[in-house]
Amino acid sequence: MKIQFIQILLVIGILSISSCKKEIAEYYIQPKSAFSLSTEDLFVNQHFTVYNESKGQQFVLFSGSENSNYDSIKTSGAFGIHPDGENKFTLSYTKGGRYTITLVSSGIKVNERETVVDIMQKEIVVKDAGKSIVRAWFPDLYFLQMFDRKNAYSLQLISPEVKMNGKYLSVEMQSTFNPMILSSSTYAPIGGPQNLRAKSVIELNTSYFDIQIEGKHYENRTSAVDYSNGVDMFVPKKVTVNSVSDGANEYELCFLQIPQFKTFKLGDYSGTVLGELTDHKLFYIDIKVPGATDVTKMAAVFETFQQGETVSSHGQPLKSGDILHLTADALNNKLYSDTLDLYFAQPGYEKIFNIHSKTIITVKKSE
Repeated sequence: MKIQFIQILLVIGILSISSCKKEIAEYYIQPKSAFSLSTEDLFVNQHFTVYNESKGQQFVLFSGSENSNYDSIKTSGAFGIHPDGENKFTLSYTKGGRYTITLVSSGIKVNERETVVDIMQKEIVVKDAGKSIVRAWFPDLYFLQMFDRKNAYSLQLISPEVKMNGKYLSVEMQSTFNPMILSSSTYAPIGGPQNLRAKSVIELNTSYFDIQIEGKHYENRTSAVDYSNGVDMFVPKKVTVNSVSDGANEYELCFLQIPQFKTFKLGDYSGTVLGELTDHKLFYIDIKVPGATDVTKMAAVFETFQQGETVSSHGQPLKSGDILHLTADALNNKLYSDTLDLYFAQPGYEKIFNIHSKTIITVKKSE
């Protein structure tokens, strides 16, 4: 009986070992390395993702940098990284140059005591972004925005946004009031357009840089654009960003006035230009006329804030003195309206520095 029990245990043990071997053998996956990048337009200090698309049991990535170079594991003690919970890797580089990313996939054949390895390599170029502007703004520059058609004198302080289009920077300003610098302590205006020294904050991808604006040299992130001594603030200025390791890059900075009517009359009747709180490029002009007025024969006499602004109605050019073709309101026969498009393009930069606005003209006949 004792001998039979031992024999049964031996049989169970053998079956268990066979079962384990079978499970281990089935778990083995033939390794095949594959990966893709979230972007190949890479800059210094820019984080990007390496997506692991491999097959196998273990995956290790080498970025190609000095301490993670697959080709020098034995000599330099380089190390790799494993994928995160979403089966991807996140990388960045502190220096520009060429790097070889290596992904190693492995599978272990336990029964044969063999580790099978497959690798995939890809060379990438990381550019020094020291000469590239990421963002720019004017923290102490404001203009006054009119809004609310019911309250003609309601005002709002607006800090203009710097828009970037490749190597061109533009700041859109309201035409109604002169742009001004506000004191950070009192918020009182201390300058006008002809004595304006606007401080700009220019943010780059790296700290290794210096800046020149119109030939004047700056070594920090806060630089001043000087429009004093009668210099026209609406003429583009050159901004040069120098990188220690990657030469210089030139930008152009231009202030643009939002096109707007300075005065507007229909025949002998004038209206006040009002802005919109949520849209700085939308304006309203409300005009009241006597009930017997023939609004189909009224000439629009107007003046804009800057030379070179063009006005159009329904795609057709409109000049001061031309008849304005108003459309009657479908529900109210005493209301007429038209939408006028105003456009300005900086001479010499017509396709780059340009700006468009709309003005809705509303004419109401009295009872």
